[in-house]
Parts: sequence; structure tokens; C-alpha cells
Amino acid sequence: MLMSFVAFLGFFVIAFSLNRVGKRYDSFHNRFKLRFSFELSIYLMEIAIVFMLFQIFLHFFGESLGYKREGILKEFIDLFTVYQIFLFVVLKLYDSYKLEPYIGIQNILESIEMYVAEGKKIPQGLEMAFLAVREYSGQYAFLDGLNIERLLEDYEKFRLMDTEPAKERVEAIRYEIDNIKSSVKLNIEYTNSHLNLSILRRIRFTSQISKTLND
Repeated sequence: MLMSFVAFLGFFVIAFSLNRVGKRYDSFHNRFKLRFSFELSIYLMEIAIVFMLFQIFLHFFGESLGYKREGILKEFIDLFTVYQIFLFVVLKLYDSYKLEPYIGIQNILESIEMYVAEGKKIPQGLEMAFLAVREYSGQYAFLDGLNIERLLEDYEKFRLMDTEPAKERVEAIRYEIDNIKSSVKLNIEYTNSHLNLSILRRIRFTSQISKTLND
């Protein structure tokens, strides 16, 4: 346990130093090597923390659970294997849950876009499906801003009019739907890009992306 604590402190100092030094380099190659070393230190620091907690757990409950302590190397391999599998499965399931409404919205928008491109009446079932997905995923503020109802009302109002302003409005609706679809696609790609093997790097990556999007 003492070794784990020392390792944690060592990786923390290394990560902090690399983060400070990396900001001073102008060379992309040097920055890349330093950033990689920094991210690796973060990952190793996480493993050291988890291993330290695992050893504490074994100290109090290992014997009662029938775990045979056969050396620190075996304990580390056991912990590393279980932790990485657990982390990968849990984060993957969480991302899949987050992706469900986005994929549903994307499929509905693609169908709507096809009807708009051909100037056909959009089935009411598509709008109802969109509302159902949005209600199901009400925790996502992004989906609340997709005012598809207004666009579809305008489309049905102008699609049969044979005037230039009406045609321009229909084309604008098609363009707006395409933009919404692109935004949904970006959210899908962003979720798929999440890291699944390190909780600290996952938190760091998510905060960086959120900060970039807000700026």
C-alpha cells in the first residue's frame, strides 16, 4: 500500500510538471511528446490510486472473501484486468444509453429530409416519432432546441405554393433540417470519441471538449 501511495505521488508530480513545461514549448513535436507523457502519467496515477484502494480492500476483506494473496505482482495483474474490463463495459453502456436518442433523431431527420427533397407530404407518424424520442430523452437540452414542429408546419404550408417566395422558404427549411442533422451527427461523433479505459482521462477530455464548445 505504501508503494502505491509513493507511486501516486510520483506520477502526480510528473504529470503536474509536464503540464506546466508543455505549455512553454512552441515545437509541435516537442509539445506532442510532452502531452503524451502527461496523459500517460495521468493514466498511471489513476492505476496507482485504484491499486492502493484495492490493497486496502484486500487488507480488510480479502481473507473473508477467500482471496489468496500471492504477491504484489499477482494482485496488480488481477486488479488491472478486472478494473479495465469493468471500466470499459460500464462506460460503453453509458455511452450507448446517451447515443440512443441522437441516433433516433438522426434517422427521423433523414426520413423527413427525403420527403422534403421530393416535395411530398410528410407522414404524421414521423413527427410523432420525433416528439416521442424527444420526450424520452428530455434530459438532453440539445434536443429541446430542435423546433421541428415549426419547420414541418411551414413546410406543409408552403410546399404546394407555386410562388418564388414559397419555393425559397421550402429550400430554407430543407437547409435548416440538414444543419440540425449535422449537429446531431456531431453529437454522435463526440460521444463515440469518449475514452473508455481511464476515468481520469475521460473526465479531463470531457471537460476540455465542453469548455471548447462553450467558448
